[in-house]
This record gives sequence, C-alpha cells and structure tokens, in this order.
Amino acid sequence: MSSRTALSRNEDNILDKIYKYFKGRLQFTEVNGKQSSLVQSVLGVFQGNILGPLFCSIYLNDMAKSTKFLLYLFADDSKCFKADRNLINLIQTANLEFYKLCTWMRAKFD
Repeated sequence: MSSRTALSRNEDNILDKIYKYFKGRLQFTEVNGKQSSLVQSVLGVFQGNILGPLFCSIYLNDMAKSTKFLLYLFADDSKCFKADRNLINLIQTANLEFYKLCTWMRAKFD
C-alpha cells in the first residue's frame, strides 16, 4: 500500500470520527427551572466539550485572509478594527469589508 493511500484512508477515518462526534446531538433549554423538550442540534459545537476550542480555531484560521480589517481573535470572540481620518471613506470601507466577511462566512456553510 502506498503512503498516499494510507494517508487518504487515515483522513477518511478522522473525518468519520468527527462526523460521529457531532451526529445525533440533542439539546434543551432550561429557564426558571422549566426545561424545553429535546431537539436535535445540527449546527455549532456544544458548550463544555474539550474539542470546541480546537474546532473554533480551525474554523476561524483563515478569516484574516478574507478582509483588510485588523482582527483580534480570542477563543470564539472576534473583533474588527479599521481607522480612517475620513468618515465617509471609513463607512464605505467598513461596509465593503463586512460584505467580504459575510461572503467568507457563507462559504464556510456551503
């Protein structure tokens, strides 16, 4: 077996394990001691799991390449910064950069 075939099988195995990790997750909400019914969670990483920060980092890793904003990323929090002495230019640039970020985010879900 070639090393390329072994690598491909290993990648498939890892992706399968990640898929199974997220498949069939159920969640509920509790407010004032009352619980909602269980529903299947189809998006996101559930709170308190050990892999959450890793998956978040992988997901956000290329975010800075999609924009000219100065980005500060910490865990699952992102802040965008841009400065310009001309307010009109700043507004136009910010709108364009937010559009680019939205396009990047949409591409992540397709």
